[in-house]
Amino acid sequence: MDKELIKGLIAEYQQFVKSVSFVKRAVTLSDNFNYVFVGLRRVGKSYLMYQQIHHLIETGISPEEILFFNFEAMKNIVFDLGGVVFHRDAKKVRKELIDFFAFIFAAKMPLFWEEYDRGASTLGGVTDMLARTTGCPREKCERFLLLSIDMQEPVAPTERLVGDLKAAGYRLYVLSNMSREFIAFLRRFPVYRLFDGEVVSCEEGTVKPEPRIYEILLERYGLDPAETLFIDDRAANIAAAEGLGIAGYLFDHRNPAAACDELRRRLL
Repeated sequence: MDKELIKGLIAEYQQFVKSVSFVKRAVTLSDNFNYVFVGLRRVGKSYLMYQQIHHLIETGISPEEILFFNFEAMKNIVFDLGGVVFHRDAKKVRKELIDFFAFIFAAKMPLFWEEYDRGASTLGGVTDMLARTTGCPREKCERFLLLSIDMQEPVAPTERLVGDLKAAGYRLYVLSNMSREFIAFLRRFPVYRLFDGEVVSCEEGTVKPEPRIYEILLERYGLDPAETLFIDDRAANIAAAEGLGIAGYLFDHRNPAAACDELRRRLL
């Protein structure tokens, strides 16, 4: 996250903690250590942290001298789809198909594909462009494109994480660059029904990392950026979210199990 944004969030919490009132619990912590409170949601981690902060204030320490951050303030979790919630399982895909779509993993998405995600290009139009850029026969390009849609399936660790986050009471949202054909296919999966809302590029005429698509998400569902975490596998998309005050998590699509484990430790 941006340093100034982090400092701003910390300053907000430093002011907020002054207004917290509670009945003290019989727990004593040393003043000479740093603490990280980790555990299940709603078991009292924030309560314990605020009690310790109030103890420090009572000893004469100013709230501005106490550095702390409460990740449990997150109420809204926003997921990218491709590479995060859905993918083509590399173990089930021929190398020829993987190589054909290698451009998907480029640092900058090709303009023709970006326009397809924006909804400004059709399936036929993107097929024509693929034939021109790859030199493959159009029929082969069309077959590969349709196959790439049909082979989409949930990322198993993410599917489990989404279910557990939903059960824990988080509000879940989709923010994705996705074409009409792809999103129509993905909406059929049970995991998609766990989301409370969605903003999909082809239906909005704007794509990540353009600021407008994030603004649509915040406006449509009344989300507070300070209470929102965005998960994406592209650094540029994370940076754009953080520019609007939304916390970001860069998801490693090459190791989704590890990424989901880390998110579990932070959120559950």
